[in-house]
Amino acid sequence: MSLYKILQSGLNVPSTYFIIIDYPGSNKNIYFIDFMSKWLLLYVDALTDILDAFVISENAAKMRMARENAGNDMLKVMQTVFPITVQIQMDVIKNYGFTADGDGVYYFSCQFA
Repeated sequence: MSLYKILQSGLNVPSTYFIIIDYPGSNKNIYFIDFMSKWLLLYVDALTDILDAFVISENAAKMRMARENAGNDMLKVMQTVFPITVQIQMDVIKNYGFTADGDGVYYFSCQFA
């Protein structure tokens, strides 16, 4: 279950949240997070979902083809690769309440900057 879904589900203690960080080769670390930090957790969860979207086979194939077509030409990279990366990001951020358009990407970027 993602952090975003945990926070939405109401599994919280008033004004305090906790998260267990567990990854291979580590001890489980429990962190207590205040109410204001939950937005940071949502942002981290969204960024994680965006990065995960890039490794989905369909998106990875699109990116690979665009990079191969662009070669070392920076203009072609901006014309072919960049729009695909933005589209992948738009597909994910709509799950977090942002619109799936250029304005949504802008507000997502500015919200946590």
